[in-house]
Amino acid sequence: MKRGIKDSIFRNKSFVPVSAFFLFALCGILGIQLTIRPLPNNSFALGKEMISMFIPFLMSMTYLIVLCVIKSLTFRTLLLVFSLFVVLVLPFKGVLGDPIEYHKKDDAYIYSLTAKNMVETQTLWCGDGLLTGNENVRHFTRQPGYRYYVAMWILLFGTEKRFFQFINMGIYIVCMALLLHKSLYTNLDTRILSRTLAFLFLSAPFVAKMILMGIAEWLALVLFMLGTIFFVEKRYTVSAVFFALAPFMRQNLLIVSALFFIILLLHSNKKILLSLWYFMLILLPLWHNIYYGHALRFFADYGRTEKLMLFSHPDSSMFLTTIKNVLYHLSLYSGIDYRSDLHTNLVAVTFIPFGTLLVVYMGKRLGGILRYAFWCLISFAVAPTLFFGWAYYPRFEFVNLFVAVLSYIILCNSRLPGLCRGIIKNTMTWTGPCERTTHSRSQRY
Repeated sequence: MKRGIKDSIFRNKSFVPVSAFFLFALCGILGIQLTIRPLPNNSFALGKEMISMFIPFLMSMTYLIVLCVIKSLTFRTLLLVFSLFVVLVLPFKGVLGDPIEYHKKDDAYIYSLTAKNMVETQTLWCGDGLLTGNENVRHFTRQPGYRYYVAMWILLFGTEKRFFQFINMGIYIVCMALLLHKSLYTNLDTRILSRTLAFLFLSAPFVAKMILMGIAEWLALVLFMLGTIFFVEKRYTVSAVFFALAPFMRQNLLIVSALFFIILLLHSNKKILLSLWYFMLILLPLWHNIYYGHALRFFADYGRTEKLMLFSHPDSSMFLTTIKNVLYHLSLYSGIDYRSDLHTNLVAVTFIPFGTLLVVYMGKRLGGILRYAFWCLISFAVAPTLFFGWAYYPRFEFVNLFVAVLSYIILCNSRLPGLCRGIIKNTMTWTGPCERTTHSRSQRY
């Protein structure tokens, strides 16, 4: 009798997901009640007093990964993931309306300041001239896109509040759930998938930190995730829109976005329409700078591009400075940054080395042209950050590793080998309009 009950329980596929839902909800609520006390007394977006705000995100991400491991990720259980997040946000109802502030000179402070100016003056001008008090500076000097996302929120709700941070976490979780749902039912290697889930689990605390900090990387990854989801769904026009918007958030992702678009373009029959949409959106910073700044500029220059490079000195050559930057930034993929504090290194070492090994393993699992395409994508994702990326370690390293995961998903769901063989075959057999093939009489008959 007992054996029969046990068998019936495990045959019921909803038992484990529902039981896990209540277990995670109970543990999450308990953890929140133990850590929420300092939160109402602090208005900053991130700090040790906000440790309780990590719990809804971490519990929901862990629950999502557990569902993937037991292969129970369906539309119904996706609703359970989102419901768990909502349930764990409810204990914060007393602080959801509290306004938040950022430390001056942080990226989030700049985005917030310029976003408020856009709403107050009813303009789309970036407002970067306000940072130096020189309103003659009319072009982008900081990353362009995230301020418009913040401005949209302020326009709708009046100011940035705790609720804004939870909404951002919820957006990330929903997109991640949809991405994993699509990945489980495609031709991905199960060993790669299990290691990818481990990487997502280990990096989840850092993702929560980025969202609470209000920096643009998390939204750029969301846009890339949405582009990947629609690529797998073969909805190429929508995919092109999201791939084009990602570099608007972080311009160092421009080249890898363009490569994603080329892969997408090879699969689509609407190449002209896709190209028009993509280039219209990818050039948004240029349109802004031409209209408001009367300058033919695309990239944010931070006032002076040389300031972005480390180890620069008036007496040192640019060649040596470049070499030092490249070697230093490559060493960061070990999970250790000697320029950062102990806490930062402890966070990074939990997932950066694992993610680096995962990317190497992905490259080995691919074969033929897919392997070359994979390493090409990774190289162009990493290259810009070898010279100019250094703040908030390990945000650039994490983004690049995450882009590698998305690259693998895209390539595994592409028809790239067949498309490339077709292109090569057509090139080899084309003789041109003016060339003629002559045959002898015996060959003709």
